[in-house]
Amino acid sequence: EHIKFDIQISKLCFKVGMPLAIQSMTIAISCVVLPRVVNSFDKDVVSAFTVTSRIEQFVQQPYSSLAVAVSTFTGQNMGAGKTGRVRRALIRGIWITAVISAVMLVVSFVAGEMIVGCFVKDSANVISIGTKGFHIISTMFFPLGIIYVTRGVLNGANDTFYAMINGVI
Repeated sequence: EHIKFDIQISKLCFKVGMPLAIQSMTIAISCVVLPRVVNSFDKDVVSAFTVTSRIEQFVQQPYSSLAVAVSTFTGQNMGAGKTGRVRRALIRGIWITAVISAVMLVVSFVAGEMIVGCFVKDSANVISIGTKGFHIISTMFFPLGIIYVTRGVLNGANDTFYAMINGVI
């Protein structure tokens, strides 16, 4: 008797969940297509791409965690009608992203070759290409972090359609 279908809750779940599912599907497809494109290059480029991808995944972890935290915080505060707290959380999330990004940018240029070298043995060309790649991607860590934080706020506010568009682009 306690288990019954609620059309309103189902509609809300679909409204919130479908854009997130499309976003996740699009990202998953790109994760299949991109390596296929990279594999058309020589083995040194493929190796360097693999290394920089691992480094980027490591850097994305704080952004991803911050997005989840901001999303939860946003949902709770939107429900309580405290939108001012949501704005402050967005601004603080961007500041945290800026600090992480600045540190990683410096680390990339100061110790990039050493970090790439931890993943590669006996290939100066792969280390050189990987280091250049690391330098390039490190310049985009801040915009990437902003995307994560913004999506977190939007998802927490049940505005998943914009987050989906952002993720697809």
